[in-house]
Amino acid sequence: MTLIKVENLEKSFGDRKILNNLTFQVLAGEILFILGQSGTGKSVLLKCLVGLLIPEKGKIIIDQFDLTGRLEKDFQEVRRKCAMVFQNPALFDSLTVEENIAFGLHRLTTFNKMEINNKIKKAVESVQLSIKILHKKPNELSYGQQKRVSLARSLVLEPEILLFDEPTTGLDPVSTTAINRLIGYISKEYKTTSLVVSHDIQCAFEIAQRVLFLDKGQVIYNDSIQNIHLSKQPLVQQFFQEIQLK
Repeated sequence: MTLIKVENLEKSFGDRKILNNLTFQVLAGEILFILGQSGTGKSVLLKCLVGLLIPEKGKIIIDQFDLTGRLEKDFQEVRRKCAMVFQNPALFDSLTVEENIAFGLHRLTTFNKMEINNKIKKAVESVQLSIKILHKKPNELSYGQQKRVSLARSLVLEPEILLFDEPTTGLDPVSTTAINRLIGYISKEYKTTSLVVSHDIQCAFEIAQRVLFLDKGQVIYNDSIQNIHLSKQPLVQQFFQEIQLK
């Protein structure tokens, strides 16, 4: 079943066109990696999907809900269904880990205290953190732990779709591998559809079911990761050759 449809999407900043007639679909339950060089529109695309940026042209349809022309208030339900995990953890420094994770639950749901506590516990355990950190502030955690807390904050809302914007940026190789495997685990455990913006083609080979390769705001490859070596696109070949050298 198709869960996300993007049709003829265009987004510009001034005279610079970032997304250029972008069209693709995402199936329910799929792990889709969005690859490409910096500045080619990957993160802009994710922000358009949750209404943080508004495209000038085109359509975005999420679970049969057309976002075209919607007002800010209309995106609240979409953001419950479609959660974004940002490149930086973006945690509130003044709140504890528990308060950070519960933030969306208090704003967007009517769960009682016991239900919220249970959801927080499940989310923390799912990202392989100890519940002992719940009373701590973000600055008491390592950067890798902060990344996991950010993911837990999205998971408590039990979204159908998870959007990851460069989830391993700033992490050491060991933490990078752990986060990549965690994305694969979470996608199966929560039965989510996951879109992962990344430069990490090694991770794509490990967990992606399909790859969308962007260049200058357009799709130049849309197929399984196993077939990427068959692409005739020079940029795609360059990425593939880099992974062979590692």
